[in-house]
Amino acid sequence: MFKNRKTPLLAKKSSDLATIRESSSDGQVPRVDSGPAAGENDDPFGSSQFSVPASQMCSQRRYLSQRTNLQKSQSARTSRRVPVNYFEHVLLQCQVDLDDPTSIVLRCEPIAFVRTVRSMLRTSPDYPRNVQDFVKGFEQTSRAGGEPFRKLLECCQLQNRNTGDLKPVQESLMKMLLCVEFMQLELITVLFECVERLARDGGESGLNLTGLVLSQIKYIDHTVHGSFVFNKYFEVLERCQSGALVREAIVSLQDVIDVSKQDEAFGKILELLPRAAELFTSTNLTVFCQMCLSGSTLRSTRQKVVGFVEGGCPVEVYPALVKFLLKFNGAEVDTLHENIYEIRQVVQRLVRHEDAGEKQLEEIFQSIYQALTVSGVLYDAWVKFCRMLTDEESHTAVDLLVLLMMLTVNELKSGVIQKILANKLKKQHLTVDHMEQLTKRYGAVLKTHMDCVLDFVESCLKERQTEVCEFGVMSMSYLFSANSMNNKLVLNKLVGFMCEMALINEAARNDHLIAVCMNSLSNIHEKYPNDIRNCAHILLKMMDVSTDLSLEQYRSAVSIICDAIQIPDQPISDNESWDSINIIIKKQLLSNHKEIKKKGVVGVVRMIHHLLKNSAENPPDLSSSFDSDKTIESATDIPTAAGREIGNMFNLMIASSNESNEILALCYDELAEMLNEFRNRVGKPERAFTVWLCDVITNEFQNFFVIEEIPTGDVVQFAKKLCINEATDIENTNAEAYAIAVNIADVLQHASRYSAMCFFLAMFKLMKSLQEIRYEGNLESINALLGCAIVVPTFYDEPDEKTLLETFEEDVCRQILDAYFYVANWFRELINAFIEQSDEATHKKVIQRLSSLVHLEQRLAGLLRSVDFDYVPPICDFLTKPPPKAVARFGRDPSAKPSATQNATRTQLDQTNRNRSADGADADCESVLARYRVGFRAMDGNTIALLRETLILDYKLPDDRVGQALGLTEYRFLLETLTSGIEAKVSSRAKQHFPYKVEAILEVLPRVVENYTKIKAKRRELSHSTDKEIQVEFKALTSCFNWSLRCFTGIVQLVKLNPELLEKMLNILNKLTPSSDADDTNDALVEQILSSELSHKNACKDLFSANCLYNFAITLKSSAPSANSASTIATFCQKFICTDFHRKTGTTNHLNQLLQGTFAIADFTKIKRLTKALAEDLLASKNDTHLLAGLQRPHYPLLFKELAKAFLAHLQAELRSRKTTVQRFVLWEQSCEILKQFSEVAKQADNFKIYGCYMRYGHTYIKLFQQLGLKTLEDMLKASADRVSHLLSTLQHSTRYLHNICCHSKSAKDKSLAAQVPFIRETVENLIYSVKAVLAANDCSDVFWMGNLKNKDLRGDLLLSQQEPDEMDDDDDQEDDGDIGDFLSDDEEGAGGDAGRGATTMNRRESTRSSQSKCF
Repeated sequence: MFKNRKTPLLAKKSSDLATIRESSSDGQVPRVDSGPAAGENDDPFGSSQFSVPASQMCSQRRYLSQRTNLQKSQSARTSRRVPVNYFEHVLLQCQVDLDDPTSIVLRCEPIAFVRTVRSMLRTSPDYPRNVQDFVKGFEQTSRAGGEPFRKLLECCQLQNRNTGDLKPVQESLMKMLLCVEFMQLELITVLFECVERLARDGGESGLNLTGLVLSQIKYIDHTVHGSFVFNKYFEVLERCQSGALVREAIVSLQDVIDVSKQDEAFGKILELLPRAAELFTSTNLTVFCQMCLSGSTLRSTRQKVVGFVEGGCPVEVYPALVKFLLKFNGAEVDTLHENIYEIRQVVQRLVRHEDAGEKQLEEIFQSIYQALTVSGVLYDAWVKFCRMLTDEESHTAVDLLVLLMMLTVNELKSGVIQKILANKLKKQHLTVDHMEQLTKRYGAVLKTHMDCVLDFVESCLKERQTEVCEFGVMSMSYLFSANSMNNKLVLNKLVGFMCEMALINEAARNDHLIAVCMNSLSNIHEKYPNDIRNCAHILLKMMDVSTDLSLEQYRSAVSIICDAIQIPDQPISDNESWDSINIIIKKQLLSNHKEIKKKGVVGVVRMIHHLLKNSAENPPDLSSSFDSDKTIESATDIPTAAGREIGNMFNLMIASSNESNEILALCYDELAEMLNEFRNRVGKPERAFTVWLCDVITNEFQNFFVIEEIPTGDVVQFAKKLCINEATDIENTNAEAYAIAVNIADVLQHASRYSAMCFFLAMFKLMKSLQEIRYEGNLESINALLGCAIVVPTFYDEPDEKTLLETFEEDVCRQILDAYFYVANWFRELINAFIEQSDEATHKKVIQRLSSLVHLEQRLAGLLRSVDFDYVPPICDFLTKPPPKAVARFGRDPSAKPSATQNATRTQLDQTNRNRSADGADADCESVLARYRVGFRAMDGNTIALLRETLILDYKLPDDRVGQALGLTEYRFLLETLTSGIEAKVSSRAKQHFPYKVEAILEVLPRVVENYTKIKAKRRELSHSTDKEIQVEFKALTSCFNWSLRCFTGIVQLVKLNPELLEKMLNILNKLTPSSDADDTNDALVEQILSSELSHKNACKDLFSANCLYNFAITLKSSAPSANSASTIATFCQKFICTDFHRKTGTTNHLNQLLQGTFAIADFTKIKRLTKALAEDLLASKNDTHLLAGLQRPHYPLLFKELAKAFLAHLQAELRSRKTTVQRFVLWEQSCEILKQFSEVAKQADNFKIYGCYMRYGHTYIKLFQQLGLKTLEDMLKASADRVSHLLSTLQHSTRYLHNICCHSKSAKDKSLAAQVPFIRETVENLIYSVKAVLAANDCSDVFWMGNLKNKDLRGDLLLSQQEPDEMDDDDDQEDDGDIGDFLSDDEEGAGGDAGRGATTMNRRESTRSSQSKCF
């Protein structure tokens, strides 16, 4: 009665479940009143567990038990989720908890879940209709959206069955469902429909869900559904109206698109996002970096990246751009240098960006560091790229930083990197400027790698090369305060290195490095005074080696220490460091050793400077009754405490120095320099001390050197001469002052050079400085000295002056020459002292003294040529070391014999400036200042004001214009003085005193340019005249022309780092052009100036003038590079070389520089033409017309050397620029032909210098071919075997000739050539084996055979030591006649015969002597 009996409620629920899989249009489950009964296996709620067994007896108890079970089942169902569709029903059956508020909870492992779903769907009797119902249920959920749908896409959680704990699962439920293969396509379709709805609707919710939906397709079967996914993905992107949604979709591209289609997908993205700003965002670039792209796609995209950067892009994108540029694939290994070059461009652009930040730079170099660490290919390519950079301009701070980073990337290769860095530092390819840029612009990155950088810089200090050590020293100064934790470490290393250098034997010591150390310490103190003050105790270590330092070095050391120990607002008495330095210096001052006493004098002067600086910062109160005109009797009478202390220190110094006039001169010179420096930098020194010292020095000078009566001489009689005071001056001055004279003749009255005249000039300089300070620049109280007479020998400036000088004995002649030098230096000091006086009469006397000085130096040059003994001028500069005791006559040592090497390398150009006429009227001769610079006092920087004076283009100034204008000799003297100072400043790598102000130079520059234009025009007029007087004037004009060009060159080098001053300079120089426009850019100005000035007509066939023009052009080009400047310079140099210039007007170095300019821009066509011209000139006779008319046979090695250098430089540049294999092969064909031409020239020249050049550069070419050409040859072998065969035959000609030169050098026993032989033979043999390996890899090895070449000389004759028996004479040492092209063709018959012959030859030659070289 009760069998299979169900309550109405159970029957109703069973009917509902029967229809749950049916779909409805509104997504709701329909209510069904009746339906077929569900079977026991189909009961989803487990009601079958409460069914009553049929075996149970019918009873009331049975009924009650059944009712109780029914009630339990009803109560259990009330807490369980009711599925709304078949999709939820399946999930619930698979033990998935959909009710968790945060995420979906699995009660089984993901793999078991996927297996259960697959089994449930596949084993269902409704399969495959149930799959469609399942997908429709998921589609309903996706359309409903909201949190349930999001939970399907987010990561799940797994519940432990025992403990109930939850742990996260990495994948989402959707990804697990997509692992079911038979419903992947339907689910993917639903997901893309969802994405399309999101793209159509937009909104922030769509932005958040798009990427999440697309990321679900990560693990699908791309082999089956990849094309469908690809098409649907880009259909959605094309319909998407929101750029934000497109970017969100691109982020998931790698999950959606298969690797095989990513390159095609990238192309479609480029079409969708044509604007670079939309394409290259940080998120997009991150995706692109992970995509698999082809080489062509990467190259084209990198070009767009560079264009985007140059067009201006946000700084936030730079790190991602660099990451993309670091991306490459296996096919792009040979073009990695392009990636590196583009990365350097991007980084440099970022550094110049006004919004650049440290964060971006840190990210960029972190990416580079990681890429170098991961990829050995990139590491090797970057090293190779750095090696190919061949000059300073091509190197950047990025290269230095990357090389330093590489030291820690691969420790096994760190030694190689150190060698590369040391080599580049030695060649000045990497300089201190790069390190300065590194510390200024890449400070944040430098801090990350500071330990590595410090280790390398310290290793530089231990190198032997001066350039490397100098780099290490100056780098220390830049690294100071780059990281405050390393300040003491850096300073300690720098001071320690300086002390070690000072302790080296004086003969082996590098004083330049010590000066660089001092300069670095001074720069550190100027930039970081507080940091140095905290490390002052380290600086005191320099005093431990003070006895080993020179005066200049000691002066710098004491100055740095005194400045560093000064603590603001602290009395000196409380400073322990001051007490220490005070004790050390006073001990030195009281020493009996002359050199130590000199250092004590220098130290006392620096201490006086320190005390004056303290008093200036805390000025003492002087009473109102103090009269500056009143004489202060002694130092104890100075009214201020500071003044008395300084005065006592001065008295101590003078008292300790009285025993030596030389040390007294040092005292006065040091004080004068210190007071001038103090006045310019700080202000007026302590007033009372200045008044007292001024009176003391003025009285001393008057007592020692000013006289009224003419002294009587023993051998030489004296007279008052050179007085330029006019009668009108007597009305303004008393007769006593007019009658005075300066007693320079005192030098002739003492046998010793160290008389009172020793400190004559130094005392006057100190007196002038004190007078200027005391009277605020007015020197009226001592202006009588400017025009007063001078006591000189009676024959001074007489026509027979030279003849009379030769009548005296050698000792008297030396004293007379000393007197002339003192007169010249007296004129120099007078000009220095009174140049700034505004009085017109005084200014006229200054110009007169200038004329007297110039003519005296000309006569002095003639006198020095006429004497037949070695002469050393008297000491005039006591601040430095004295000159050597014996100097050759007029700067040369006649006893020194030139070596054989010097004789061999000497050319006609080396005879310049030798055997010149002794006539002082030869204005083109080297000035006495250049030859005897040590004998003259330095001119003051204010003397450039004289360049404003009117210039008369006459060699000898008319008498009526003396004092009113300048002649060519006076103008040349001023130009030489100014230019020499500028060139010394520019060429010096250490800090030194520069007397000129750049602003003052630019003020007088327009007048110099105007005078240059006049000189140039008149010089061209007189260039063709043969009259002797006109030739003298022409030489004077040429000298002024050359000095003007050198002056322009030096000024451009001086201001090129300052854009504002450079622009001002170029605008002034633009007056040289016929049509000048002040609104032009710097590049346009440079082009106009070069096109106007670079003419061989301006050079007037003068080699030195052409060299000056070339240097001027090169300097302008480097300061403001323009497109056509390099070609303009090269054209000028080539035209001049091809003219018949005067070879005795310059040196070999000048010609070499012009040849370098000729080949600065050179292609293979130009090199071929000039090589052919050189070969023709070698065969032509003297009467034939030569293309290179200016060169003679001794000059051909210079031309050959520059041709070879230009050839290799152009070859390397072309190898970097040519991309395809065919282009590179054509390049190797052309280069082999040129190398063959070089060998023909070397054969015809018969010159050992040309042999050496050919060996050196031919060796370099073979190494390049082996490294870069063999791969190109291998790629072309199958395509064009005939061309490959011809290329190898051409190369064989050059290697054969190299072999002959090697044999000849050994037989001739030339050491310079023989030293290269082992390396050349090793390289050639490696090339042979490499070529054979390439041919073997391409099945061509049978046509290649190798044999031992017979040693022959340059004429092709067999060397006697290598002659063989008669039966061997018919052996051929040539390569097999079989062609590679024939072997690669279908005809195999000829190849077999060739192979047999090759094998026979090889076997027979294996028995030859081992000394023979294996070669082609």
